[in-house]
Amino acid sequence: MTVARRLKEFHADDRGAITPLMLVLFITLVIITGLAIDMVRHEAERADLQDALDRGVLAAAQFGQDVDPQVVVEEYVRSRNFGDSEVDLTVQFTAQTPYERRIDADALYDMDTVFMAMTGVDTLGVAAGASALQGRTAIEISLVLDISGTMRYSSRIENLRIAANEFITEMLADGADSYTTISIVPYAGQVNPGPEMFSALGGVRWHAFSSCPEFTASDFGLDRSPALPRRGCPTTARTIRCRIFTNGQSTGRTWTGAGARPIRCTASSIR
Repeated sequence: MTVARRLKEFHADDRGAITPLMLVLFITLVIITGLAIDMVRHEAERADLQDALDRGVLAAAQFGQDVDPQVVVEEYVRSRNFGDSEVDLTVQFTAQTPYERRIDADALYDMDTVFMAMTGVDTLGVAAGASALQGRTAIEISLVLDISGTMRYSSRIENLRIAANEFITEMLADGADSYTTISIVPYAGQVNPGPEMFSALGGVRWHAFSSCPEFTASDFGLDRSPALPRRGCPTTARTIRCRIFTNGQSTGRTWTGAGARPIRCTASSIR
């Protein structure tokens, strides 16, 4: 068999012709799979970094947190395993007010690639950011205390004083006194607003032991008549007009009451 004939048979033989194509496809498939693996690693590490930042800023934003916010967030980030990569961390602390405390943090580091390095991409940047804001609004508390005659038995009034003091101390602790108001409402069948308010409204005093109001159904109405002078209380069917206040600011709403007999004026008639 001549050399020419062998070359002709080799040229006509198509066995194994798929091998070069499969080799190219296999290499391409390996590269694509490697890229996908690196991207999955990148997202997993980004989620881990985000979780560390979220936990860190939440801990740093607490009102009772005494540790420096930078240190708190750094500790949460260091608790995660990011290999030998150095995390570039920035923490911004908005000065605390009685009503608000805000922490903002950003973190960035380079993740080494495995398969992308074959394409010239040696690292991928992993970035995350988080913010936490703890705020509170003004709190109004009404402490209603029973001072009726039965409280003199079994040390009830003494225990009431102790419990009321402990409650107020607890409610106003840790700087809460700057945004918390507590009003005390003592009652013994009726509410006693105190002699100052009683006198300011010109109440008719029948005795000096308390300043409790006494109203009947006929003392209330929907009349919008002008307010009476604050001297004395009505002895006929006249109207008392009161402005309603919240946080020291008028709500623009009014309460009116009318009476056909002397009324002992109290805080119920806030002018």
